[in-house]
Amino acid sequence: MSLSLKEMYRTLCPGGVAIIAVGPSTARGITVPTHEAITEIAENLGPGGGFRRVWIKRREIARDKRQMPVSSKSLRKGIEARIHEEYVIALLKQ
Repeated sequence: MSLSLKEMYRTLCPGGVAIIAVGPSTARGITVPTHEAITEIAENLGPGGGFRRVWIKRREIARDKRQMPVSSKSLRKGIEARIHEEYVIALLKQ
C-alpha cells in the first residue's frame, strides 16, 4: 500500500484529492481497521510528510448489493461474516 500511496501522491497535482475505498480485514477472528492503517501510511509518506486526511466515511454494504450475497438465514459465520461495510477515505495532497 505504501508504494501505491506514494505513486498516487506523485501523480496528483497539489490540491488534488485521492479517494480510496477499503474494507476492514479479519485475521484469526480479529478485525483489523485497514482504513486507519492506510490513512496513517498516507500521512507519513516521507520526510516532508504526505497526504492530509480530509475525511473517512463508513458505508454499510447492502446484503443484496455485495459480490457474494449473504443468505437471509445467515449466522454471519465464515465468509458470510465479512464484507458488510467499507470505508471511503479522502486524502488531500497539500
